[in-house]
Amino acid sequence: MEHLLATLWVYRRCLGRAASLFGRTLPAAAAVALYAAALGVVQRLALPLGMAGGLVVTLAACALASSYLYLVGQALRLGRVNLVADGRRGLTAHLAEVVNLGFLLWVASFAVRLLAAQGGGPALRLGFAVVVFVVGNVLPELVYQRPAGAAALVAESYRFVVSEGLAWFPPTLAAAAAGYLVVAAAGRLPLPYPVAELLRLALWGGAVHAVMLFRGCLFAELSATGARGRLFRYRARR
Repeated sequence: MEHLLATLWVYRRCLGRAASLFGRTLPAAAAVALYAAALGVVQRLALPLGMAGGLVVTLAACALASSYLYLVGQALRLGRVNLVADGRRGLTAHLAEVVNLGFLLWVASFAVRLLAAQGGGPALRLGFAVVVFVVGNVLPELVYQRPAGAAALVAESYRFVVSEGLAWFPPTLAAAAAGYLVVAAAGRLPLPYPVAELLRLALWGGAVHAVMLFRGCLFAELSATGARGRLFRYRARR
């Protein structure tokens, strides 16, 4: 029972810190919407280029993902972000990790498609999706907190899920579901199109950033302490 109370105490600490950081790092929330819009523009411009255009879009998506992960890392480390300076620096800060992980995922998915063509396709694809979701769930946090090669990141993600999965998945999935429900509820408001679209983008940006801050705080806490460490700190707080 005390282990459960210690874990709940960690959740509360991480939620409080994430809420505090959210108010001080709103530019990073705006970056989510801005980057999504920018990627949409790149997709439209690259459409006539065929395969070359697809490569351009992929690299742009990886660079924007790298930039946002860098912003989250800055938010956790410094408690503030500079959207222009940090955003620009972040375009290449974690680009290698994101590209390498994307390539590894592409190779694995290609192999799964080949195997699925031999039979049992739907079940195999579903199993692969579940494995990717579970084993790779903390890869975003590892990229900006413990950058390494793609294989090392996947191995570390697997080790974390095995050791801390029971403490990690319930609150992070609940946070993601809460963010989705807020955005979905706002989408039902009877607002004119331009206002509704702007509100949707703003809420998506805020929801994604809030969840990512909570995930980042929780990952740092769980990976640094372990179950015994959490229990010790919980007892020592009194």
